[in-house]
Order: sequence, then structure tokens, then C-alpha cells
Amino acid sequence: RYATLKEEDFKKLTKAINGGYNGYADRKEIWEKAKEVLK
Repeated sequence: RYATLKEEDFKKLTKAINGGYNGYADRKEIWEKAKEVLK
């Protein structure tokens, strides 16, 4: 249900898996690169 391209959903998924936002900036950077590759 969180598998969308919306940043809001990515933040919810990050919190659900990790219990918080530690390392969020690194994960977001990787996520942005992955979206470009998967276009």
C-alpha cells in the first residue's frame, strides 16, 4: 500500500520499517536514483 512514487508514502514506509527517520536522506537519494533508472 506504500509502494507509490509519492514522497509522503516513502516517508511512511521508512517510518514503518525503521521506526523513525534515521538515515532518511541517504535512502531518499537512492530512491530518487532508482526512480530514474526504472522509468
